[in-house]
Amino acid sequence: MLAFDKILAEVADWEKVLVGVTPNCIVFTRRVGFLIIRPMKKWLDIKFYSAGPHPEKPVIKSKAVGNKFENHIRVDTADDIRPGLFVYIRQSYELMRRKRSNSDIVHLNEAERSGEDQSS
Repeated sequence: MLAFDKILAEVADWEKVLVGVTPNCIVFTRRVGFLIIRPMKKWLDIKFYSAGPHPEKPVIKSKAVGNKFENHIRVDTADDIRPGLFVYIRQSYELMRRKRSNSDIVHLNEAERSGEDQSS
């Protein structure tokens, strides 16, 4: 089994996950992207999000982007896919799901207030 297939088999079954393909990467979304896999010549570059930095290996890069952190892991073979990677990916899934839900609540509250303004 290839490294990508191993990730796909696990993550694609999560609730409301959609998988999209662009010319350069594969994007896993649940309303918003939570996992981006970029196939390189010799490895997969896996990008996921977290609430805080991940300075430890296997994360090779962790940088602040807005109010979250963008993290990168390189995977050479299917043997490099460990249970800890799925923990990171699941945390990214949950984080981005909450961010979207919180954003929806803010927009709903704004819409309710503007509706109240019009009716008064």
